[in-house]
Amino acid sequence: MPDEWVRLAGFYGCIAVVHALGWGLFVCYLGDYPSLTDLGFAAYLLGLRHAFDADHIAAVDDTVRFMLHKGKRTLGIGFFLSLGYSTIVVGLAVALVLSASGVGQDLPFLQSLGGLIGAGVSGTFLWVIGIMNLMVLLDNSRIDTRL
Repeated sequence: MPDEWVRLAGFYGCIAVVHALGWGLFVCYLGDYPSLTDLGFAAYLLGLRHAFDADHIAAVDDTVRFMLHKGKRTLGIGFFLSLGYSTIVVGLAVALVLSASGVGQDLPFLQSLGGLIGAGVSGTFLWVIGIMNLMVLLDNSRIDTRL
């Protein structure tokens, strides 16, 4: 039990550090780009709302059920799902900033690449969840014929 509290404290610590870093950068650049203040707040709030979309809740729920069925620990599943999402969002934001500054590729290329990556990651994850659900269904549908 104490190990789980340490892991949970680590998760919350990471969340606190990422929020402090994000809000720190937001405040740091607020003076240079005051017109983007509303956009920054809207993006943050929409991101929080997006975390509670039905497909995310279903993905976490299905993964937790599968892990419980296999007798494994489930602490941190939602954390790592959100970490994956955050990594993609930060990567695309950095690519967009580099594109806007003229350092990176042009924006249409990034839009196409982002669409391909987003669809590929989402599609792969949905296939994996579907296969895991099928495995659980097949395992649960076996009838024990021993008497």
